[in-house]
Amino acid sequence: MQTKLKNKISKEQKKEIVSSVKEKIESSHSILLVSSEGIPATTISQFRKELASYNAKYIVIKKTLFIMGVKQSAARELENFYKGLCGIIVCNSEADTINVTKFVYNWSKDNPKLKILCGFINNKLVSVEKIIEIANLPSKEVLIYNLLLILNSPIVKFYNVLRTPIVSLLNILATKSKSEKS
Repeated sequence: MQTKLKNKISKEQKKEIVSSVKEKIESSHSILLVSSEGIPATTISQFRKELASYNAKYIVIKKTLFIMGVKQSAARELENFYKGLCGIIVCNSEADTINVTKFVYNWSKDNPKLKILCGFINNKLVSVEKIIEIANLPSKEVLIYNLLLILNSPIVKFYNVLRTPIVSLLNILATKSKSEKS
């Protein structure tokens, strides 16, 4: 009787995987837990490539090994959300967190089989609703533009208030000079 040993992982390998998961969780700024059940491998490969451009990684790991790694980290709450075929998206940069969240959310709209389950951002568990809120935030450039408009608005209004009487006076003088010439 032969047994298949292809998928067997030794205890040492499991310990390495668990410590790797713990290390990745603790060194990351944000983690998104997503369900990728029913998505073809080629699509997941494309997702990984696009995600890499945002300085993030998509990792698929067995549930038991993930839970063992999570229990040893600050992100213990994530173990309650890991159901079915899941993966974790790890982002190490605070600056890239919003862009990664936007990318994953938009990608999940185009590929409905990818479901965002929860997140762990700034050492806090984040619901799907909050992740969607973060994903819908305007870009930094748009926020700066809006701030400049708000800051500039009083100056423009003040200028118009000062300018209006002068323009009116000039119009009256121009009309009077035309009437005197004729």
